[in-house]
Amino acid sequence: MSLLKGAAARLRSLLGRRDAELRANEEFRFHVDMQTEKNIARGMAPADARRHAFLQFGGVDRHREAIRDTQRPRVLSELAQDARFTARALRQNRAFSLTAVLIVSLGVGATTALFSLANALLFRELPVESPDELYGLQEMRRGASSIGPEGRRIPFSRYEAYREASAGVFTGLAAHTFLTLSVRADEGAVPLQGALTSGNYFSVLGLRPAAGRFFVDDDEPSVVLSHRYWQRQFHGDPAVVGRPVHLDGKTYTVAGVAPRGFDGTVVALAIGLWVPYRAHVATDSIAGASWVGMFGRVSNRAALGSADARLSAIATRIPPEAQETTVERAYLAPMSGVPEGLRAPVGGFIGMLMAAGFLVLLIGAANIAALLLARAVARRREVALRLALGAGRGRLVRQLLTESTVLFLLGGIGGIGLAYIATGLIARISLPGVPVAIDATPDLRVLAFALGIAGLTGIMFGLAPALRAVRLELASSLKDGAFSGGTARMRGRSIFVGAQIAFAMLLLITAGLFVRGLQRGLSLDPGFRADGVTIGTINLEPHGIEEEQGRVLQTELVRRVRSLPGVTAASLASTALLTGSSHSNDVRTVAPDSVSLTSSLNIVDTAYFRTMGIELVAGRGFTSADASGAPLVAVINEALAARLWPGRDPLGMRLRRGQEYEVIGVARNGKYVDLNEEQRPFMFFAADQHYAPAMTLHVRAGGPDARIVESIRGELRAVHPDVALEFPMPLARMIGFSLLPQRLAAGLIGAFGIVGLVLAVAGVYGVMSYQVAQRMREFGIRIALGARGTDVVRLVLRGGVALSIGGAIAGAAMAVAVTRLLTGMLFGLSPLDPLTFGAVGGTLIAVAVMASWVPARRALRVDPTVSLRSE
Repeated sequence: MSLLKGAAARLRSLLGRRDAELRANEEFRFHVDMQTEKNIARGMAPADARRHAFLQFGGVDRHREAIRDTQRPRVLSELAQDARFTARALRQNRAFSLTAVLIVSLGVGATTALFSLANALLFRELPVESPDELYGLQEMRRGASSIGPEGRRIPFSRYEAYREASAGVFTGLAAHTFLTLSVRADEGAVPLQGALTSGNYFSVLGLRPAAGRFFVDDDEPSVVLSHRYWQRQFHGDPAVVGRPVHLDGKTYTVAGVAPRGFDGTVVALAIGLWVPYRAHVATDSIAGASWVGMFGRVSNRAALGSADARLSAIATRIPPEAQETTVERAYLAPMSGVPEGLRAPVGGFIGMLMAAGFLVLLIGAANIAALLLARAVARRREVALRLALGAGRGRLVRQLLTESTVLFLLGGIGGIGLAYIATGLIARISLPGVPVAIDATPDLRVLAFALGIAGLTGIMFGLAPALRAVRLELASSLKDGAFSGGTARMRGRSIFVGAQIAFAMLLLITAGLFVRGLQRGLSLDPGFRADGVTIGTINLEPHGIEEEQGRVLQTELVRRVRSLPGVTAASLASTALLTGSSHSNDVRTVAPDSVSLTSSLNIVDTAYFRTMGIELVAGRGFTSADASGAPLVAVINEALAARLWPGRDPLGMRLRRGQEYEVIGVARNGKYVDLNEEQRPFMFFAADQHYAPAMTLHVRAGGPDARIVESIRGELRAVHPDVALEFPMPLARMIGFSLLPQRLAAGLIGAFGIVGLVLAVAGVYGVMSYQVAQRMREFGIRIALGARGTDVVRLVLRGGVALSIGGAIAGAAMAVAVTRLLTGMLFGLSPLDPLTFGAVGGTLIAVAVMASWVPARRALRVDPTVSLRSE
């Protein structure tokens, strides 16, 4: 009764609005006719009189406005009616609604979490004043060079020359470099990530302190604490301003605290404190702490086109710090939180993961579209009845489309909740020795992205079921038990399920390639033995220790460590292999027809080759005879020997790197910076002939790693209590972190692939179950006519196999086109690896056949008598 009353009320409302529209039109025409007669009486031609009447009385615009005023309430009413109808339909089908919302939530949540990470790393501006005015100043150099998180680096003294000469380009030019500081604590010196900066660092960034003030001079003996470190270490006590802190054996005064949210200019790298450069480093050297990156606030963005030429002219006028170094040019690069050279790789990697998450969303959307098609079949009588009563097909399409869009938007809201959980886990990511701070909390941009893709996907995948639902014959659809368009609907559902299988195939092949590539990377021979080696860096440069005393301290530390229980070997090197860091320099042969190239290098002591298990294929390693003042010697690898002296014995040959060196040994080729690298030229120099204040201790020992690290710390405290052991950890673990992108991709894409596989199998099961239900009479007749049960099962399975094979072929074709982009991450594995393609395809087809087995068994339970009676 209430439904009838509601229908009557709506009918009266519609009739009332229609009457109002008619009255408005009649009144308008009456006034126009009256004005036309007046114009004719004034002597106007009838046509001109009518036109002027329209213009005098408001013309067509007023007429259209009147029509819009009458239509506007109607449109709003229909939208409200669609919303109420959708809510009622979703409540009546709670199981379907919850399933659809959960499926969409998984896809939207995965995609949104990754987009939120991309937003935090790539799109979010630095929390400084007018970040679009900040540009990094980069130099292209030949000879001595250095690249770090700050970009291309130069000696601080060279920055000082730039600061004076580039005043017309920048309103302020600042310098900074990141390094690990040793902070004195009760348990000894502990490492803290810090930054050395020019005195104008904070003023160029346009920041205001949260407490105290900022330093303003390059040599002011003060520090600025980060807000995060201030809260963690000093519990936000404002009285910390003015207190002394002890860094690298020097005493500084806390000048102030940086504002909340500012952890430095490199996103995800949390700086503990900032120190004026000249207060910490007395003179420049080749060591990393003495090289800085530059950035400035441009004075005129409109003149950026000519700024590079002006800066290049300045760069060539400033004398290089070494004779072998040549500065080719200088240029500006927009400053962002990701270093220039890493922005494209980071963006590409996150984009690949986002694409995988979006594939999960597409698989889920195709699954829901198939379910909507099934619902359309169940609702065909309802739709036919509404059409028979006068409802327009467009109106019904819009209403059905509203249902699917609301479903996907609800899934989008659920996906946002999952994204918040995922980004909370991202915030807990930690890397060895690196203070990571990633704030990937979704902001308005991320929320708009999540709801946008959910709504757009809902419209895309809801349109086909909606159009299919209203494309029926009224007479046959209104009959009891009639079925119209079953074959077409079945074909539509099969297409959606085939798409699910194809997308799942693509995801699983990608994940399989990463897993196989990871296995290949772990099985590669790096040319040395990393197992059992623990590393830790000791940096003496910031402590102002002279070379002679530094050599004594390094020698004493190694002697003490070698005497520790369980230690079988210990040595020093300027760089730990396969940790992502490297030094390089130009080198050439000493001959009239000299060959020149760039080679990576390492400075090592006499025990290094034995400690690391590096095989010498010719000659010898370094000995105590290769001391300071003795003839300079070098050990090179096979790749460098082949490039400099192809087909000749390199022993005794001489090469030039600033000075001349005699080649005394050839080491077997290995991996030096990255497991995925091509064979690179490499050379080793004797530590006794090349003092480096920052060296990495390599200790080969048995027993627990934590015990070894603590023992090393104890010996270092005995040698120098103010020097901290930086980044202590097993070398194998550090190398494992270099495989983090491959591990992350294999894990995430593998998880996405499993979700996609489950959804695809569910789709296959749904299609085959529906087919069996529609063909029950046919199966009964076949059995009555003598068909065996195995024939019926084979008939059903044939459909499932055909569906899964078609989807697998389409997925393999997509994988052939897509996986070529992964070549650089697979450690030499072919992106068309037949084992991966075959294993994934076979597994997917087998699982799809298993999903078809249950409906096939159900076909055997049909009663032939019932089938014949119905016929």
